[in-house]
Amino acid sequence: GGYPHEVVVAFVLNVLVQSSMIAAVALVVGQSLTHNPVVRHGIFLSALVCLSLSPLVVVVVQRTGFRCSRFG
Repeated sequence: GGYPHEVVVAFVLNVLVQSSMIAAVALVVGQSLTHNPVVRHGIFLSALVCLSLSPLVVVVVQRTGFRCSRFG
C-alpha cells in the first residue's frame, strides 16, 4: 500500500534484487562449467528467460501479498 511512488520503488528494488541474484548465480555456475559450451549456453539462456520473467513474478507476488518468510 501507501503512496504510488512507494509501490514503484518497491517494484524496482525487487526486480533489481532478483535480477542481480539470477545473473550472479548464472555467471558463477556458467564459469565453473567452462569445459562444456553447450551447458554454459543453456545456463545463460535459462538465466535470460528468468531475467525476462522477473518483473512479472514481482507483480504477481506483490498483488497476492505472498511472503517467503514468517517475519515479513
